[in-house]
Amino acid sequence: ASTGGTVALTEIFKELHPQVPGIIVIQHMSAMFTPSFASSLQQASHLRVHEAKDGEQILAGQALVVPGGKSLTIKKSGAKYHTIIAPPLKDSIYNPSINHTFNSVALVAGRNAMGIILTGMGDDGAEGLRAMRENGAYTIAQDEKTSVIYGMPQKAWEKGGAVKQIPLERISSEIHLWAGLK
Repeated sequence: ASTGGTVALTEIFKELHPQVPGIIVIQHMSAMFTPSFASSLQQASHLRVHEAKDGEQILAGQALVVPGGKSLTIKKSGAKYHTIIAPPLKDSIYNPSINHTFNSVALVAGRNAMGIILTGMGDDGAEGLRAMRENGAYTIAQDEKTSVIYGMPQKAWEKGGAVKQIPLERISSEIHLWAGLK
């Protein structure tokens, strides 16, 4: 997410089941704000939410916020998924880069993942979401009507990354449906 993403994510997190599969939050945000943003998501939800750390296992009932100005890759070890936190990508204007993280999820998690693009400017995430979809993940985008800025969801839709567009108020239900909860 980008512009409008903090409010959108808070709305989604308020409704999430406490045993939802592990979540990675990639919000275009400065490093000085990601810890407090993680704390606000924690307060709004039933999940354990904090800034992601290098080598951390991704667990059900937990959401990890990518630190501002860093890149996050997912690696798989057996049946477990872990984070790799690295310096900012030199070839990306976005750090954290949604495309970078989504591309790594596409490679290691495939159909065991769900990708969501929320409100925001630009096209970050569109290519990565398409890679996730091509590797079997379930992918959605926030619809135009409920997006503060429709840029990122629109690009994801136009590039074939999202299988459908969903209003913000239905995204948590869609996550539960995909995860077999509720």
